[in-house]
Amino acid sequence: MENLGNKITAIIKTSNSEATLYNTLESIKELDEIYIIDENSTDDTAEIAKQYKAKIIYSNKGELIPALNQATDEAIGDWIFVVKDNEIIPQKLIYEIKKYTESPKKNKNAINIPLKTIFCDKEIKSASNKKLLRIFKKGTCSYKGNYSISLKLEKGKIHSINPNFKIKNGYILSYIENDTVKNFTNILEKNRIDIKTIQKTNCSRSEEHTSEL
Repeated sequence: MENLGNKITAIIKTSNSEATLYNTLESIKELDEIYIIDENSTDDTAEIAKQYKAKIIYSNKGELIPALNQATDEAIGDWIFVVKDNEIIPQKLIYEIKKYTESPKKNKNAINIPLKTIFCDKEIKSASNKKLLRIFKKGTCSYKGNYSISLKLEKGKIHSINPNFKIKNGYILSYIENDTVKNFTNILEKNRIDIKTIQKTNCSRSEEHTSEL
């Protein structure tokens, strides 16, 4: 039987995510498998997912955990990578993840990954540099929350990936889209981002970001 221990399955929750999903899927297309947990989107989310041969499980709002458990049970590999629908995973980071899963440290069954939050091509420092539990070996973590995905480690310890390579390539990049931001003035002020600059800027992710991965 083929050894599946090094394979990685990505799981993404979506809800009318057509504005951001393409770039997210493009950044993780080299992973072994992608599952979409979709909350009955009415836009082109499902069609975009199908372009990347993602497997789709439909879920009602508030019923996320059963769908996550189904995807995890059906996944072909032994490692699960939880990705959000507005994130880009740089190729250097994927390389580091694959390198670790090929030869994991004893009793370290999950991985913390640092996050950078980007708005209008600027880093939101107050929402960055967090380490997120996003990757785990099957049977070592449980899901929490029926509206957003969070993980709880049940067995073993956590390995942290340190961004000791080029700064932009060592983090999950989380993009805040301009048309989804509400009550964002305080964060802008804390990070000294001029609202006039934002008004003149196209704040959506561009092809330039994808080409840098």
